Amino acid sequence: MFKFFCTFMGCQSYLCLKLFHYFLMVCAVGVWIFCMVSVSLGVIFASSSSDRFHFRGYHHNNSIELMGIVLPAASLIFMAFASYRCLITMEPFKSPSLTVKVLGVQWYWQYEIQDWGYDWTVESRLKKNAFGEVGFQDSVDWWLYGVDYPLVVPINQKIQVVVTSSDVIHSWALPSLGIKMDCVPGMSNCVPMVILSPGVYTGMCSELCGANHSQMPVFVEAVSLDIWRDVMKKGSSF
Repeated sequence: MFKFFCTFMGCQSYLCLKLFHYFLMVCAVGVWIFCMVSVSLGVIFASSSSDRFHFRGYHHNNSIELMGIVLPAASLIFMAFASYRCLITMEPFKSPSLTVKVLGVQWYWQYEIQDWGYDWTVESRLKKNAFGEVGFQDSVDWWLYGVDYPLVVPINQKIQVVVTSSDVIHSWALPSLGIKMDCVPGMSNCVPMVILSPGVYTGMCSELCGANHSQMPVFVEAVSLDIWRDVMKKGSSF
């Protein structure tokens, strides 16, 4: 998996990998355009300031004019094709393996899984300590991200996440999975998710939703299919 510098999480989903590859491709095209323009400007300035360099061969040169049209057009077509592939990847699954409903409420998340014969519903709230202080977690790694009941999903499965809201607009965001979907009252939005490796993935509500907007972390635990079945049978998270 790709690992970003500093402490950022790497891409852990197929969608995130596609987006990251597209980002690298756009950066490469941008560098190539910058180099071509720099070389062209260097040739023009050198020809205008040097008597030994004759600009006559470049003036009204059909080959250079053709390259100036074809190369930028080819770059745009290449980028359009790559972006189209990313858009196709973001389309909801036609036949998902699992459907998860995410309901945004001021100020917590409610997760529902009514699939595969299971009926699993939890309310994921920011964890508090004995003094009622929010953001408390035994491990400092999950400070302000620790919740009482995380969302537990299996890896390597086509998961359809259906997000909505009961009050105001929220946004369910998981950067390491390439997911950011608005939760709009009265509307259901779908986002596909295929997690490649087990682990803990965190995010945050990325739409200003009120006074306790900062107390709506997204906490997802990806586990193997057997462990996930055990969790569903128990009716709660770990």
